[in-house]
Order: sequence, then structure tokens, then C-alpha cells
Amino acid sequence: MPHNRYFIDETIEIDKTYPLLENELHHLNVMRSSAGDKIEVINGKGFLYEGIITNIEKRSAEITIIKLLEKADSEPDLFLAQCFPKLSSLELIFEKGIELGCTRFFFFPSKLSEKIVLTENKKQRLEHIKISSMKQCGRLFMPQITFLDEMVEMQEISVCMLYGDISKNSPDMLHHVCSDKPYLFINGPEKGFTENEIAVMEETLFAKGVSLSPNVLRCETAAIAAMAVLAQKL
Repeated sequence: MPHNRYFIDETIEIDKTYPLLENELHHLNVMRSSAGDKIEVINGKGFLYEGIITNIEKRSAEITIIKLLEKADSEPDLFLAQCFPKLSSLELIFEKGIELGCTRFFFFPSKLSEKIVLTENKKQRLEHIKISSMKQCGRLFMPQITFLDEMVEMQEISVCMLYGDISKNSPDMLHHVCSDKPYLFINGPEKGFTENEIAVMEETLFAKGVSLSPNVLRCETAAIAAMAVLAQKL
């Protein structure tokens, strides 16, 4: 983990000074950093900078950007569509999906979803998890989150779609994925998909059912396993 890496939600320029705010300021204080210390800075747009702490106080800090360290290549498209599970599972799936390279998340309710309400505070927590996970795993691009009202809204997305199929005749996902295509994996909630939802995935979204394991997986295990397979293939 890059322990001295910080996030600034701005367009960054060399020799310009920026404040560290809220969680990033707390991170700086936890690290017991001092004025003059060099740190790494990202803004989620593919750039890694070196900065220096020019002022630090209990409730404020400023850093000046010294130089550009790295400009990353674009990431391959790797999408996860997750029906709402319980909130703790959603957060785990989100965190591990980021670490595995997922570039865009779609969250939506399904018939058998947990009836969770994503308040602004809960959405802010997801934003905090996103930034923390991105820093922890060394990614330089910020993944996107999209909230949908229903599954069928994904029909405008031009990628190959897969979903977890527990039937015995479904093909093994590991051997079904090609390395030259972008993919979206649709993952059900704890209680699975309804027959109608499977019909929508297959007939409207043209999604292919694939097997992740000979065993029935928990929804969070299925999401992580699918992202791991796709990350290796892409």
C-alpha cells in the first residue's frame, strides 16, 4: 500500500499549492507527517504526482506539487452490475472490485434484493471506500458508480454481458471469456435472480449465463470471483 499517497479532487498543475481536506487531512495527521515531507498525489485521472507538505496544522494542511511521476495508460473496460445485497456485502463487493480493476459499477434493485435505502450519507461512505481502495491498491484512475432503477436500463451499454448461472449445463466462465472484448458481469443478490430477471438478461440484454464454481457461491464471493477471472483475462 502506498502509505503516503493522497487524493485531490481537482485538475493538478505543477508548482501549484492545494489544500488537503476531510479524510485526506485525517490521513495526513494519522501518518504524523510534517512540513517538508514529500508525498504522492493522485486525482483519479491517471496521473501520479510528487508533492511536498508546505504547511500543516491540526485542522488544515497544504501541499505543493513538485513534479509528475507517472501517466498511466487507460484501463480495460471491466464492469460489474450488482443487485442490492445487504449493505455490508455491497461495501465488500465494491472495495474488492476496485482492487481487482473494475472500472465501472452499476447498482440497482431486483425482485429479491435487500430493501436498503442508499441515503446521501451511505453514498458518501461509498465515495470514501472508493478513494481509500484506489489509493490502497495503487490505481490511478477513479472507477465510476452508476445507480439504476432497474436492470433493463443497461441495454444501452455496448459490452458483452455475463451473469452467474447455477444450472448444471452453464459453460465455465474461465473458458468462455475472450481477452479482446470488454465485459460486464451481472451479479444477483443473496436470494438470486427470478425467472423473469433471467429472461430479461437473456432476451433483452443478451447476457450469457456462466458458471463460476461447481458450488453455490454467496453473492459477494461470486462478484469477487467473476472480477478476478475477468481481470486476468483482460
